[in-house]
Amino acid sequence: MSPVRLVVVALAVSAAACAPPWAPRNPAPHPTDPRPLPPLDWGALGLADAGCVALRDLATREVQVSSAERCTMPRRPNSTFKIVNALIGLDLGLLDGPDAIMRYDAARYPAQPWWFDGWAQDQPLREAMRISAVPLFRKLALDIGAARMADYLARLGYGNQDMSGGVDGFWLSPGGLRITAGDQLELITQLHDGKLPVSARAQEIVREVLRKDDVVGHPLYGKTGSGGLEDRDDAFGEGPMVGWLVGWVELPDRTVAFALWVEDESYDAMAARRAETIEGLVRALAGP
Repeated sequence: MSPVRLVVVALAVSAAACAPPWAPRNPAPHPTDPRPLPPLDWGALGLADAGCVALRDLATREVQVSSAERCTMPRRPNSTFKIVNALIGLDLGLLDGPDAIMRYDAARYPAQPWWFDGWAQDQPLREAMRISAVPLFRKLALDIGAARMADYLARLGYGNQDMSGGVDGFWLSPGGLRITAGDQLELITQLHDGKLPVSARAQEIVREVLRKDDVVGHPLYGKTGSGGLEDRDDAFGEGPMVGWLVGWVELPDRTVAFALWVEDESYDAMAARRAETIEGLVRALAGP
């Protein structure tokens, strides 16, 4: 082997050995004998006349939707936008890892009666994502700033990119941001595969902090989002609610990305219905 060839091989081996743990993952491999997604009974999942599920097998790229009309309906993303907010913060270096501390600004965001436990205090990113700490992510958006936020929304092609309502709240009520379930599914697919136009490290960290409890024994990654159907100041007041869940589930023979939303008459009813929907969906995809 020539000296030049030896140098090239040595450099390649060295680079592989030093590859960072957040190196981009390859898309989910095709199974040896790929099977189509099972036909789903949307009525049994409670989606016959309300709500939407869009899903994609990440190996075969097969897509199914419960309703083409509802899954192309623009909705406010609410706290599912924390996925993008965190990606931007990590890409810019405002956060440096899954345990980076997010600071609570009590003067700018005084605690509200409807807030959940843990929102009004500093939290590491992974916990802030788990409890969906709205004031911490609002502060992160302020730190990002309007110009950089608009640039990233355009780069990611996120929804209608409407930032009306302020840089620290345009994804919440009564902000102007809207996105469809189909577009959420595309974002989640690209995040899973490490193909978004942000750093590989930012994507790896966000994938890590999206890990949720298993659903009927299967690993689930995702983010919820909740808000009123009508514009109002408190997202969890009385009245009809919409609830998102976007992410992916790892099954023995396939990984399936999904974006779903459901509606119901109150937050508690919506949250229960959302939980029932994802459990039913995973059971149906996993099969007997």
